[in-house]
Amino acid sequence: MTLTTLVIGVAIVAALITGLMMAKKMEMRSPLISYLQNFTGVLFIFSGLVKAVDPLGTAYKMEQYFAQFESTFSETWLSFITPIFPVLATVSIAFSVFMIVFEIVLGVMLILGNRPKFTAWAFFILVFFFLILTGFTYLTGFVPEGVNFFSVGKWGAFNEANMKVTDCGCFGDFLKLKPKVSFFKDVFLMIPATLFVWKSKDMHQLFTKKTRMFAALGTTVLLTAFSLYNFVYDLPMVDFRPFANGVDVRTGKAEQIAKVSEAPIYFIYRNPSDTTEMKEFSDKELDKIPEGWEYFDRHQEKIETSKLFDFVNIQGQTIKKTTYLFYDTGEGEPYLELAPEDTADGGLEPNWVLMDTQVEEVVEDADVSEQILDNPNAHFMIIIHDLKKVNKSAFATKIAALQKEAEAKGIEFYAVVGKAGTEEINEFKKGMGVSFPFYMADDILLKTIVRSNPGIVLWKDGTILHKWHYRHLPSLEVISAEYLK
Repeated sequence: MTLTTLVIGVAIVAALITGLMMAKKMEMRSPLISYLQNFTGVLFIFSGLVKAVDPLGTAYKMEQYFAQFESTFSETWLSFITPIFPVLATVSIAFSVFMIVFEIVLGVMLILGNRPKFTAWAFFILVFFFLILTGFTYLTGFVPEGVNFFSVGKWGAFNEANMKVTDCGCFGDFLKLKPKVSFFKDVFLMIPATLFVWKSKDMHQLFTKKTRMFAALGTTVLLTAFSLYNFVYDLPMVDFRPFANGVDVRTGKAEQIAKVSEAPIYFIYRNPSDTTEMKEFSDKELDKIPEGWEYFDRHQEKIETSKLFDFVNIQGQTIKKTTYLFYDTGEGEPYLELAPEDTADGGLEPNWVLMDTQVEEVVEDADVSEQILDNPNAHFMIIIHDLKKVNKSAFATKIAALQKEAEAKGIEFYAVVGKAGTEEINEFKKGMGVSFPFYMADDILLKTIVRSNPGIVLWKDGTILHKWHYRHLPSLEVISAEYLK
């Protein structure tokens, strides 16, 4: 489905509701306002429902926004507000459920005409909030690497690769919209939002005041319970992600790689006479580079940042947050550990490059992703996207029991962990008394695969046979009878 087909569908449903109101001779002071009430109401109900089946997805999206806001504001005179964003990140799931339920209830209130003035202002404020989020996301595409969002004078040509949040999450995983599309969608929604505030007295009201009130309260209670069910008690009822049950991940990955290989590659060039002037050019625009401009390699520039990161050395151990790790692209020592003050003078040799640990995927020295996808036999993957927050009780009982049963039958069993180093993983394995392999991967990928910590995934020949929340993990006997025939 595309946004166009979705809008057409919503428009048709809104027209049917408006037509039914006319047929029943319900009071409408303004047919246009009534139609817009029904259109925006249906849109918000649908948008909220596709997110209510997976509130964790919205929570993860909000965490990305909070991280970007913290990074952006920390370099401006508004840095005093940055401490609020990590706090908001810790309550992102509560914020997610509130926003989802509020969006759906607001949609119901628009259609019923419940408390017109309040509903009009609530709709305006919510759409304006969405407009800020999608506008920020879209405009970051004009901000080159190393330039702060508020340094408007240094913005360059639009480049999707500059955007740190690539999807607003407006419709969850059901429909992915490019930030530009999301932004202009919200610009359009500001039209009815403004009309509602201006013409709130012309908004229709269906049924009695008591009926409208109970409808809003009932929707709030039911939707809150429904949202909580979809992550506290079990996995999402509907899975729109590319890792749903029955999905051939190996084929999907190959198709995605093919698409990426066709995408343009961007390079940064700098004006030697004015080093602050930089522009990006794709591999298809190299003939447009101004004469004399030089290729800019940001890795060879001075490290001018107050934020220190964890890095992993050749043994996979975490280095303290007081050093940076570099590797030699030419000849010399394979790794070099430097403190920030040692790099501040720009004395680092040109061939030394800052090591990015995001590319480190596995605790061991081998990338086993292809091995996993190409395995023709059934095998269990235990996903722990956050080792500190994992349900240890479930791991020590249900998962440990399943592992023993699987081992007895010769079924491969392993775990994949995010947000942890080798030392933490080894301590966890020792505490749990397990010896099966543990690998390391990006926690965002793991959260995408299964919304449970820990989560259990049954694979075979690159296809996900089934996934389970740790609360509903059956015995191997039941799994074998249903999925391993």
